[in-house]
Amino acid sequence: MTAIHLITASAQQARAYGRERRRAYWSGALTLVLEKHGLLDVELHSHEDLDVARLDEAIVVLVGDSGGQAWQCDLLALATHGRRQLIAEGPLPAELEERLGVRSQPAPREGSLLVTDSAIRAGTERYGDAVGGHVGVGAWDSTEREPAMDWAALRVPIALERAAAWHAAGWESRRWSRPADVDVVALVEWLDAVDTSERWPAVVAREGLVGCSFGLFGFLAQSHSSPPADGARARKWPRSAGTEALLLALIDRAFEREGRVRARAMPWPAGHSWALTVRHDVDRPIGAAEAGEIVSRHRAAGTAATWYWRARRVEEEGGAEALRAVVAAAGHEVAHHTERLWAGDEQERDALEQAAGSPMRGSCAHGDPTCFRWQGAPNVLRAAELGYRYTELLSHAHLLPHRFAALLDDGDVTTLDVVCLPHHESFDRGMKPGQTYAAQLDVPIDRFRRASGCVQLLNHPDLHREEFFGFLEQLSTTGRLDVTAGELADWWHATHVREQLRVRCGADGAIAVDARLPLRGLVVERRWPDGRLDYVSLDVSGRAQVGPGPGASSPLDLARAPVAQRVSDWGRDVAPRFAALLGRTDLPTGDPRRVTAEINSTLVPERAHELLRLRRSLTGERGLEGLDVLDAGSGVGALTLYLALGCGARSVLGVDAREPLVRSAEQIAVASGVANVRYAVDDVTALIQLEDASVDVVIANNVLSYLSGAEQLDAAL
Repeated sequence: MTAIHLITASAQQARAYGRERRRAYWSGALTLVLEKHGLLDVELHSHEDLDVARLDEAIVVLVGDSGGQAWQCDLLALATHGRRQLIAEGPLPAELEERLGVRSQPAPREGSLLVTDSAIRAGTERYGDAVGGHVGVGAWDSTEREPAMDWAALRVPIALERAAAWHAAGWESRRWSRPADVDVVALVEWLDAVDTSERWPAVVAREGLVGCSFGLFGFLAQSHSSPPADGARARKWPRSAGTEALLLALIDRAFEREGRVRARAMPWPAGHSWALTVRHDVDRPIGAAEAGEIVSRHRAAGTAATWYWRARRVEEEGGAEALRAVVAAAGHEVAHHTERLWAGDEQERDALEQAAGSPMRGSCAHGDPTCFRWQGAPNVLRAAELGYRYTELLSHAHLLPHRFAALLDDGDVTTLDVVCLPHHESFDRGMKPGQTYAAQLDVPIDRFRRASGCVQLLNHPDLHREEFFGFLEQLSTTGRLDVTAGELADWWHATHVREQLRVRCGADGAIAVDARLPLRGLVVERRWPDGRLDYVSLDVSGRAQVGPGPGASSPLDLARAPVAQRVSDWGRDVAPRFAALLGRTDLPTGDPRRVTAEINSTLVPERAHELLRLRRSLTGERGLEGLDVLDAGSGVGALTLYLALGCGARSVLGVDAREPLVRSAEQIAVASGVANVRYAVDDVTALIQLEDASVDVVIANNVLSYLSGAEQLDAAL
């Protein structure tokens, strides 16, 4: 059973309805918005192939703008009789407006949204960004560029008529009023763009029907595209995150009224609530030694970077050696910093790939006036044509990656598979020493963190090196996923594309997952009809079923229980056993003996994931899945047990020279029901219990510092 059905008209139908040829029909691309936020149980219909009987399976039906056509009224009975929750965008047919108890007249397409219903406001706030938002086509942003580099002067396959249609607003708006005696609830108000004291109902609800006075779906769908530049001017689109949150809150409301559990895939793997990708733009010459030093600084900071390289830098003395030094570094990657899109960028790519010895997987545009720079859709279309996995989208302020909605010549809209990264946050303000945005970055980074977003932090590797790495050192690591752009794009393709992953939830909360690619640590959020949220993490290869049992209470709790089938709740079931073994949790906060007890009980998951983060920064390897691990100097055995229980290792052996601790650890492992862990009495300077080459990873946590002298240290190593 598919939970969400989206019904729209095709572009051909839209033209048949008498709509302007140059106005694009966008709302079918709303699926991009839903999949970006992890709502993957969605089915798209056009009205011409709609089987209304199939909607009996749906929980919520989204009805896209059809130019006010009467076919929408075929669905009215679903909402009238309480059989289905229906959310319809405007302009609505007269019959639906009558059912909602509103009267309408023409209104401007641009305005702002004010969420007035407290429940909807609370529902939007939990998605992390400001509620409401501005509806419009944005403003023109002028850039200096040589006319010969304008897309219209090159071989970009976009007709001028298509470009004009791309710029046109893909939605309409109506001004609503309602009699005082009509039993209808106004959820959102529309504020006039010129005079904000002028307001009227924008989203209203009556029984199972929610109606919008404007094209909410069309606006949001078009927000995931970017029209071609008009000469030196490009569109700077209004931020749509708050309006997206409004739609998500309306969908949550529909599930709640149906008494059903809503499931969505969370953005990041278990134990992570936001992502950071470091971007280095190699705009000026850089040598191999300098590149190696920066790589070392990243290793110390536990980060890695995507280096966007200008091809001309490879041709300079030492340039190819510098690029190869980055390619050889664990966790780092090189991408294409394009100068001449549609006019020689193939040669740029070939030069970079020849120097790197591997294909380029992503791109971003270089900003010199002599270059193509950012011109909207032509940049993304070219990235897709070159087969890139990811690219940038500069005209929008998105907080999460997403796929791109591309307008076709016939007015229809298609989806490109290239992942558009969120607009970067620049660390460098200028080229002179001290010219950075370090003091201003707290606000935007906090916005990304609250929305579980992805921060793309830009630094030119030849500028402000000490300031940049000082900033990285003080940046919070709580819940942070450090990834390159390529790793981010791979995860997003596997987890936030409807063709790759489907996540469904039964009436009892049981989860069904169908994944095209193997996934570890996929997090599914469940919203129960009473508004309660919980989180289930699972490993998937193909199809998987998870029962209706309770999950963790918040995404970050999954750092303590990243694999739902094997970890019920570390803090509830396992940590107390180690705390009782140490017997010091009754001491005052801050007492060293209590700290020791906490480190070896409740704080074990954080320490384990920090170790894995450090391992990744040193080697580029992620996780322990399928590996045999040695915990050398295991002490009370808590970290050993968590590595086996919560980090996916095939087996973990903990060795310690203190036999009483080893025997206690064995007893707790048996009581906890963990089969892939064992303990042995052994000395880290001898390890007589192990065969050579019998483990893949060795962890020595807080151990080597206690050895006496260089001879013992050498023996242990």
